[in-house]
Amino acid sequence: MKEFKGMPNLREETVENPDEILISDSPIWIEFDYPFTKSTVLQYFHPGGFTRQILFNTIKVGYKLLFETELAENAIHGYGDLFLEGFDFNPETHILSLSMGS
Repeated sequence: MKEFKGMPNLREETVENPDEILISDSPIWIEFDYPFTKSTVLQYFHPGGFTRQILFNTIKVGYKLLFETELAENAIHGYGDLFLEGFDFNPETHILSLSMGS
């Protein structure tokens, strides 16, 4: 698991070291599971890969989308309670698994 130091609560707009490239691959698939009772995987593209800021914004967009669907009815916590603590990225499958806290 790669720690995501300097990642704020999902309500925040900016991150530390925003231009640092974290994932050079594109497309990637992000697995959203916490705080939902059912896991969802969404695909994202970004030319040149994902910087810290772009990845954070992408994760926020994914969570906003999921909270606007019926999945939110089964959420343990609300959108504004969530923090990105870390992630695992599998370069073979291009799947990003999130470690979220609240």
